[in-house]
Amino acid sequence: MTDIAAALFSRLKPDPWRAQVGFSPEIAAVNRVLFDPGTPAGSIKEAVNEWLHGHQPCLFGRVAAVTDTITYCLLDETQLVGSDDAIHDRIQQARAGWKAEAYSGKTSAFIILVRSERIARAEPNDDMRALAQRLCQLYLVEDAIEMDAIHTDHVELELPSFFGRRPAVIFDVGVNYFCAQGDKRWWHDHRFPGGMAFSMNSVGHLVKSGILGNALKQVERDVSGDLPDWRSTKIDSLEKALFFAMRTIEGAAQAVSGPATQLLPLPGQSEELPVRKCPIPLPKDLTDRNYCTYLGFYHTDYTLPSEYFTPDVQRPSSVDPHYLDFTYLFDDRLDNPAHLRIGKGIRVRKLGPEEPEQVAVEREGRYLADALRRRKKSKGKET
Repeated sequence: MTDIAAALFSRLKPDPWRAQVGFSPEIAAVNRVLFDPGTPAGSIKEAVNEWLHGHQPCLFGRVAAVTDTITYCLLDETQLVGSDDAIHDRIQQARAGWKAEAYSGKTSAFIILVRSERIARAEPNDDMRALAQRLCQLYLVEDAIEMDAIHTDHVELELPSFFGRRPAVIFDVGVNYFCAQGDKRWWHDHRFPGGMAFSMNSVGHLVKSGILGNALKQVERDVSGDLPDWRSTKIDSLEKALFFAMRTIEGAAQAVSGPATQLLPLPGQSEELPVRKCPIPLPKDLTDRNYCTYLGFYHTDYTLPSEYFTPDVQRPSSVDPHYLDFTYLFDDRLDNPAHLRIGKGIRVRKLGPEEPEQVAVEREGRYLADALRRRKKSKGKET
């Protein structure tokens, strides 16, 4: 494998604008922790979780941070100047660990954090774009990572056993790019301390594992049994996740060019909405807001928006708004497959056993044992 990442990393140029303005205080504080090569991994995760909880507008990310349910893959400059094979292996090892934890319901979120002062202070340009594409390619193991396109991973969740039957559900997970270069720029909401990050957070998995956690905790309270360590969250329905999603969009930062995402007013006629009635009662300050569509000056589902890789501080006039979707959380019509793939999940293991169960003869009692003895005698007569 050609060492493309190292070559691209070596070509990054300092951002003269960043040298003049510096970073926001809350970013600068975490940067000091992350840029120190002696900081242990546990302290890095603790610092990032604290920043996410206090400064990340995405409420789903805040929930994951405060409950300490994010799986991290940490890369630094020593890995970036090494081989692509080593970077790939490090990411894939962490990715496998995340999927194993997600399978048992312990986490829904995965962050690949590339901590590098050179990246954080670099100019967002074509070389940075190419480096982001390469690192994402080493993660997803795809032939190419396209700009302004939706790339996804997936996680599975195993449901509790029912008399030996162990169903499982799979969810698509969006891959989103964040970088310290966004700090104080118009795409401020996609900043991240320490360098570059790819964030994956499955809302559907979060909701379903939360439902299971709440239910199992209730069972434990009722029967005092010894049950697995299932986590529980306040986001225990996709409808409730809609409220969190709307609050996230509403809470966009007042960046240099204004909020990059905005809630829209309800249309005059409910017939103009794909779903005429909101699936949840909204608080008073949201009742006149559109619960199906919102506006974004970057596409919140694109893995690598091309607008992030120019040195512009103000939002360019050429950037057109996108009309984006909330209905993947609640619209279960057949012509809305995103609800099934992302929100509800797809059953990948049935409620019945996948293969015949092997059991000890003694477990089935004397009837099975007698049948086997008769079969043995019958075969002896035939020979």
